[in-house]
Amino acid sequence: MHDERLARLADWAAGRARGPHTLELGLTMACNADCTFCWRQHPDTKLVGGTLSAARWREILDEAARVDVRYVRVIGEGEPLLHPEAAEVLRHVKRVGIRSYLCSNGTLFTRELIHDLVSYGWDWVSLSLEGPDAVTHDGLVRKSGAFERLMWAARRFDQVKRALRSDRPGLNFGLALTTLNWRRVPEVMVLAADAGVHAVNLEPITVNSPESARLKLSRDEARAFVADVAPRVVEEGRRLGVATNAHELSERSILSTNRVHLALLEAADRADGLLRAPCFNPFWFLHLRANGQLGSCGFWRPMHGERLGARGLEEAWLGDYYGRMRDWLLAGGLFDVCSDCNLGFVEDTLAIRAELRDLLAAG
Repeated sequence: MHDERLARLADWAAGRARGPHTLELGLTMACNADCTFCWRQHPDTKLVGGTLSAARWREILDEAARVDVRYVRVIGEGEPLLHPEAAEVLRHVKRVGIRSYLCSNGTLFTRELIHDLVSYGWDWVSLSLEGPDAVTHDGLVRKSGAFERLMWAARRFDQVKRALRSDRPGLNFGLALTTLNWRRVPEVMVLAADAGVHAVNLEPITVNSPESARLKLSRDEARAFVADVAPRVVEEGRRLGVATNAHELSERSILSTNRVHLALLEAADRADGLLRAPCFNPFWFLHLRANGQLGSCGFWRPMHGERLGARGLEEAWLGDYYGRMRDWLLAGGLFDVCSDCNLGFVEDTLAIRAELRDLLAAG
């Protein structure tokens, strides 16, 4: 996807406005779990109710296809499958022919939904797994039976994919690295292989509350993870055929959560132009909350932000709201919520910046 995003960013750098490459949908703010480290625990978070109907989501997706959106991410601001018409919204993503990603806590999948997702070729499903057993996982998400339901869903996906001879959707376990699970990531790799899961992605937690602060790894734990556990995770991945990002984590990256965004400021160019922007999200990434609120990423928390309303995506994307975001970034600024950014997004932005700099230098 880097090439597609780079082409759009190069057009913006040349003064040619382009539509969003990625559309991220937060189908609902409701959730049936209460994860101890979730952004929803932040004291400034206000969970505004309301959700768009399936008919409105279909209109949005129809326009997304017309304006050449290439990727739709259905994410967990809440649990997306709690939307009463989630199955229809997911189906419509593939009906309009856009690459697709779903992030879920894994507790609400049914046999019918799994069969449908495999049948119409949903591209990727990420399941939030926080440990190799029910005690660890259910304790961190504060939901009894969550581990059992999630593992049933993962194994059912694998069974249906084999029955239908399909390699889609790809399956991923996403694990928030905490004091309660960092030693046991090698066991998660074994669990992933057993369930037919292709990758395990580790993410150091962002501190959103006093409780999540207590779950953040200490310096000694971070050092031990990098020196002892991560190499075993990588070795297990090679042995079992399960991909992982464990080798990419450093002591600094684990400890600098809530400060990883500073790397974006450090990397930004000082000369005027697109490369002066610390973040490129408002040039390629449109986030849409369940109540229609617009943002530039999934960490966008201001509840006073504009809503889509009856407008189309293109009108909103090229309007004043996103224009002001772009102007602020082009002046070298970031937003207060950027301190919530996670390591994966920061590293992705830094990689895009390096490639964009080379592309623009080559003319």
